[in-house]
Amino acid sequence: MTPIDTGSPVCYATLGAAQRVVRMDKNLQAFLDNVIDSIVKLEIALFFHGNPGALDTAQGIAARIYRRAEATTTALKALCSEGVLELAAPRSGRYELYSLSKDRQVRRLLALLEERYNADRTAIVEVIRRFVPGKAVS
Repeated sequence: MTPIDTGSPVCYATLGAAQRVVRMDKNLQAFLDNVIDSIVKLEIALFFHGNPGALDTAQGIAARIYRRAEATTTALKALCSEGVLELAAPRSGRYELYSLSKDRQVRRLLALLEERYNADRTAIVEVIRRFVPGKAVS
């Protein structure tokens, strides 16, 4: 099947014998390309979207998303530098706490991401395929 040139990325979802075109918001595409560029970042972003009041350490978040602390810490720091998360260090300086940014645009993009990710299995595969180029994902 040939993609339709609409100026926006498309993927094809097969539902029985019918196919439908699923378009991705351009801002969401840029967010995935430039910010949420790994599975760990995706899981962190979805975690904070689902738990917007969460305030936790890297080790705590790693345990919640079932990932290694090192990979989680690297992703958390990158998400902070991109403005997706905020970092707070209590005065004692013994640990760092991460929370979701209060930026409306970030929260809107995370809502779009969750909506897209949870739309159907094909949408999940399309989002994950961005992180595993050249590999078959089903």
